[in-house]
Amino acid sequence: MPFGLKNAPATFQRSMNFLLDDLRYSGVLVYLDDILIHSPDIPTLLKLMDKVFHRLLNAGYTINLQKCQFLPPTLLYLGHIIEDGIIRPNPKKVEAIQLLKSPPTSHEVRSLLGVAGFLQAFIPNYSQVTAPITDLLKG
Repeated sequence: MPFGLKNAPATFQRSMNFLLDDLRYSGVLVYLDDILIHSPDIPTLLKLMDKVFHRLLNAGYTINLQKCQFLPPTLLYLGHIIEDGIIRPNPKKVEAIQLLKSPPTSHEVRSLLGVAGFLQAFIPNYSQVTAPITDLLKG
């Protein structure tokens, strides 16, 4: 599918959701072509991998094994680091946010809130912390 088309990413995501939907709550996370398969044990993991790979191949998708990671001790997935069952933000993303200058326009404030929202699971009392900024946008 050519991703230059306006709706291509959404169409592809819908296709992947349809293909793997019943596995989502069994340990399969899908965001476009980034698929994370996790399980509490190796036998279950192998069964899930087999299901995912067969479905992708039967649907005509190819798998680039050079881009695959199997049982990595640390994994970078969608801007997060997963290690020993713990999910944390990528320090590079956090540092980039810390280095941002104060946004001078309301548009840039909204952009900053969007970036911060990506990390809200890691920010205690996120809505209270961002409330003064959000209130400024209401005026």
